Amino acid sequence: MSLRKTMCFLMLCLAACQLSCSLLPTEETSVYCYILEHAWWAQGSYRGKALVIIADKTVSHLVAIPEMLDASTSPEADLRAKFPTAGEDTIQDYLRKNLSSTAIARLPGCQIKYKLEKADVVNYYFDKASTHEEYEAYLGEYSDSSYSFFQRFSRVGFNRTKTEAIVYADERRDILAGGGGLGLLRKVHGKWQFVSVAYRWLS
Repeated sequence: MSLRKTMCFLMLCLAACQLSCSLLPTEETSVYCYILEHAWWAQGSYRGKALVIIADKTVSHLVAIPEMLDASTSPEADLRAKFPTAGEDTIQDYLRKNLSSTAIARLPGCQIKYKLEKADVVNYYFDKASTHEEYEAYLGEYSDSSYSFFQRFSRVGFNRTKTEAIVYADERRDILAGGGGLGLLRKVHGKWQFVSVAYRWLS
């Protein structure tokens, strides 16, 4: 094989590796899609029309949310208290995965119209945007959508058989209009279902 062909082959391998490494496991994206497609705003006339703007990286700092926990409560103990029926392997997998952020490259199979936006842009609207006008100015380019808002997810923790899951999700529809929390889900007849939701914040 010539040097040129060898270099081309290596570049293709590197590109394939980067793509595969940037994709979350299908089981995780299926949980995201379930949440997006079964929230109240995805029902009825909004289904298939709503545009969701999703951070292109998972949130990691929300594992503990120390300002919302008693000083003596660990993230692990908090999860056990919130979801007493959750398996230990599910809790540990959630905690392990959420030590750092991970890129979200795409959500195959989702029936909701979405756009992946840089995490710092989405975080701005969660943490710093202070007026309705700032929010509307950004969403103005999506005039063909009946509804638009920002969404973030954590990594999904699973049990060993991938039939139970814990995930954090939050969304903002406008300034002082949103909420977030942890969800415990179980797979029933091959489909995810919410078992319990523990809200972290509402505005």
